Amino acid sequence: MSITLFCNNLTEKAEKKIEYGFRQLGYSVSYCPWTVIFISILLAILLGSGAVNFKEVNNVRDHFSADNSPSRYEFLVAREFFKELGGLFHVVVAIQAVDFESLLRPKYIDKALEIEDFLQYKLKVEDEGKYYSYSDFCGAQCETSDAVNIFLTVYRDVKHRGKGNNIKLTFPTIDVFGHRIYLANNIFQVQLNNRSRLVEGANLIAINFHAIYPNSTMERVMKKWEHAVSNYAFETLNDPLIRLFVTSEGLVSEEVRRTGIEVLPLMPISLLVIMIFMVITSLKSDQIKSKPWESLFGVFCPILSIFASFGILFWLNFEFLPIVVVVPFLVLAIGVDDVFIFLHCWENTDPQKALRERIADMLGSAGPSITITSLTNWLSFTIGIATPTPAIRHLINGNNLNKNLEINKSNKFTTEKFTKILIRWSSNLINIYVNFVMSWTARILLLFVMVIYWSFSAYGVSQIRVGLTSEKLFLDDSPLLELVRLQTNVIFKEGGQMSVFINNPGDLRHPEAVPEIMKILERFEHAYGSVGASSTQMWLNTYLPFIGLQNRGSVDFRYKYLYDFFAITEYHRWSHFVSLGTKEECLNERPSCVHKFFFSTGFRNAVEWKDRLDLLQNWRRLADDYSHLNLTVYEDFRIVI
Repeated sequence: MSITLFCNNLTEKAEKKIEYGFRQLGYSVSYCPWTVIFISILLAILLGSGAVNFKEVNNVRDHFSADNSPSRYEFLVAREFFKELGGLFHVVVAIQAVDFESLLRPKYIDKALEIEDFLQYKLKVEDEGKYYSYSDFCGAQCETSDAVNIFLTVYRDVKHRGKGNNIKLTFPTIDVFGHRIYLANNIFQVQLNNRSRLVEGANLIAINFHAIYPNSTMERVMKKWEHAVSNYAFETLNDPLIRLFVTSEGLVSEEVRRTGIEVLPLMPISLLVIMIFMVITSLKSDQIKSKPWESLFGVFCPILSIFASFGILFWLNFEFLPIVVVVPFLVLAIGVDDVFIFLHCWENTDPQKALRERIADMLGSAGPSITITSLTNWLSFTIGIATPTPAIRHLINGNNLNKNLEINKSNKFTTEKFTKILIRWSSNLINIYVNFVMSWTARILLLFVMVIYWSFSAYGVSQIRVGLTSEKLFLDDSPLLELVRLQTNVIFKEGGQMSVFINNPGDLRHPEAVPEIMKILERFEHAYGSVGASSTQMWLNTYLPFIGLQNRGSVDFRYKYLYDFFAITEYHRWSHFVSLGTKEECLNERPSCVHKFFFSTGFRNAVEWKDRLDLLQNWRRLADDYSHLNLTVYEDFRIVI
């Protein structure tokens, strides 16, 4: 009982203090109203001038992944690995038949090969007077897009032209003149012959265009080429045979930006709707008591807070994310409710009192309500500031500053007619209500309702499924939307490729070094969700036989042959799997010859976000078992987990 009394006394004292503070504010405002208005507007302008520091950024990988997420570190490891060569670039082009049937029919396969050839060699972009095609900047990554060309050419020759009958069209790998090619990252919805298990059809083909940009000039060129591919895909919308879809990290970032920017024209409409609503709802049958002008000017108060709060963020060098343009809509929606509270409190003041006293009474009455709602909103948004995800943090910072700078907001309105009805029935309603609330029946009923509510809430929380996919950030007319759905429903289900970076390989000449690495490879090949050895790309599998040729049969690891190995055209593609030291270090058999390297292997059935998370966590646990080698797992399409 003493605790209850203490809480009641504390609440009463706090309410009186707040009311007193707002009354004093009312006296100050009423003493020099025009000065207060002028200072408020001037302060908003001064704070808003922080727009001189405006800087827009828009990168889905940087701003939609948490600061402490493992994926951020894993991406940094991958980027650091290729740092000497440049930055990572990846564009996915998907081809699908208009009738959703097989692309391996004669006309369709010819069209697919025509598209692949055009994108590889003939689609050129201009930069500073020079023209570049993909083949001009892909470097050692060119072969990543060759798998589609090789498979389609071989299939056409075998099935439609009667050539190359000694080649078996197997899946998920195909052997072409001794070279094993993994197809599951490029060929999807494959139909196999029930008896021979050879490929008879494929409804979806994805071409992966990888590259590494060594400098800002080539980065600019690749972005132009990326847009050229997107434009080409748009031009093929009316093609009678195929449909073309394109996506990349850069294009996704631009679509997210478009989502934010395209809502800006709706701001004046929202403002007009709120103005009309405020004016209409403030009208009364008694024109003297109507307050249309007060309601109208109340709408401009959140606008001042929006201007000032964004200015403060820019003064503090916060970067602007286009998705944050939703903040003004939120502030306008919840930022005018105090207007109704003020008008209601004004109606309850004594008309016989002086204007200054009535303003003080109005603010004194409205103060506790405004403080409670503002504090509640502030606490809710402050929790969000602690989130490690930059995009969410920017959104919350904008909302929080707006709420703190708000002058007016509203949350309830009672019409005159409804008030008369309540007055007529108030005594009976209050008696019935109070008697019921004080009874044990009401308490037991309330407890029963709360238990049911908490139970459903707990169950709902336990059923939450994380799924931050890019399509949730796109507009309905986004050209990337269809490929995102294909990735989710087909590509991620049937195939994907993950990489394992070995950042501290040590001395590979040690008798147990290479066997341990091959054991690690085997564990990843047989991990949950993995495709197996057929999907693996490991440079050691090719380099060790090469050592045997040079070493008269001995396959003991040697560093001195690495530069010669990578110089051979047939093996050059493996060069980007290894971070090498100097040629002198390799010739002198120093372990510093190989700084780090990576291998990759395939996975499948990772459609749901939870499935991808389970795979990643399992891979990370495997990597943790070899801390002395400092393993890092990386998968290109997981950004935020």
